Amino acid sequence: METPRHRTRHTAKLPTNFEALMESGLAVVGRPETVRDRLLEQASDGAFNYLISTFVFGDMSLEEASTSVGLFRESVMPAFEESAVQFAS
Repeated sequence: METPRHRTRHTAKLPTNFEALMESGLAVVGRPETVRDRLLEQASDGAFNYLISTFVFGDMSLEEASTSVGLFRESVMPAFEESAVQFAS
């Protein structure tokens, strides 16, 4: 005889729309320099120890999302590699 499976109801921890997400301070968007500077500031303040990124919102095309990922890779991530020693000390 099988035991019934209980479904856990998950409560959203993030705001449900983009505007509310921005107001909460949990989203960082903008030009690569803006994103880089804001994330470095948050990291140095100890605001996070890992980062989960989402590069597609609403009706963005694959090309737009790919461009965002490329800009992040080229303009944001190198700043974290360069400052990794500073965060460790």
